[in-house]
Amino acid sequence: MDFCEALRAMRMGSKVARYEWYGRIFFWNILEDCKKETIIQTGFNGRRPKTIAKVPAEDVLAKDWYVVT
Repeated sequence: MDFCEALRAMRMGSKVARYEWYGRIFFWNILEDCKKETIIQTGFNGRRPKTIAKVPAEDVLAKDWYVVT
């Protein structure tokens, strides 16, 4: 899926990742707080979440997104 579809999935509560990230073990999801949406990056092993302030162009243009189950 592309980033637009991944963003829709995040807004519906899903976690998404890219196949390109395989081996780095993290995913993105959206945290909603006071009507503000923030994309956060979280590690599968419980690493502390990190706010994604700017989405890199390579991620926006990528078509290898998938929903993490």
